[in-house]
Amino acid sequence: MIRPMRLAGRVAAITGGALGIGRATARVFAEEGAIVALGDVQVEAAEAVAQEIRGRGGRAIAVGV
Repeated sequence: MIRPMRLAGRVAAITGGALGIGRATARVFAEEGAIVALGDVQVEAAEAVAQEIRGRGGRAIAVGV
């Protein structure tokens, strides 16, 4: 059975999204259908997470904060 995406159509702003709990949260939210904006002082690392999410069919951007 295919389960519904609980966050489809929602936008999630994740601070500290490049590493650790922020990265894990961004991945889960994206898997649940959310569009994810990753904010982090490590912009390159946040962009790597955003690329990973996009590579899996999700929508994500990285923003330097």
